[in-house]
Amino acid sequence: MDFDEGAATAEITVSHTSAGPAAVALHIAGAASRIPVPATGDRYTWTTVRAELTAPAEGVHDLRVVLRGELRLAAISFDRAAPRPRPVGPIDSRPAPPRSSG
Repeated sequence: MDFDEGAATAEITVSHTSAGPAAVALHIAGAASRIPVPATGDRYTWTTVRAELTAPAEGVHDLRVVLRGELRLAAISFDRAAPRPRPVGPIDSRPAPPRSSG
């Protein structure tokens, strides 16, 4: 696969029918990235998981995809950007207090 200018994250669309553990393993350029997949409950109910790769890939490499658990794979895409951080707590939606002018 040609990762062109590089890949730092993977986005995978998958379904996981059982409640047991499941993961997608991506092997690129000697590095393995394991991405856990939550249960979706039905083989046609899809979820998209996004994760940072263990080691960013650049240029042309073999890609090996290993599905562990009861999984159905719909799509895989790669991106150069790292995943956006998720908020840890509630977000305060109140307006900021006015600034003093002097």
